[in-house]
Amino acid sequence: MKTKKLFYQRSATSFEAILNFYQTGKLHIPNQVCPKSFKLELDFWQVGMDNLDQCCLHKYLIFRSNADIMDTFHAHDNKDDEDNNVENTS
Repeated sequence: MKTKKLFYQRSATSFEAILNFYQTGKLHIPNQVCPKSFKLELDFWQVGMDNLDQCCLHKYLIFRSNADIMDTFHAHDNKDDEDNNVENTS
């Protein structure tokens, strides 16, 4: 009987945290992993963000809030650039 092997080329650090979640019921974002990247790994492995322990949920929510602020800042900055381009061509 042949054994089939599966190979996933994913983040080893994130996978270790996800495997640990299945073993212990505790899900933490590793310190050396970007919360956005970790969210992508959770999506890939179909693990919900609602499984994050409180400490890491707080870390992720702060990250999301800061990312939203930066998105708003960049959108406003890009609008200013467009306005300046219109003024310069008039």
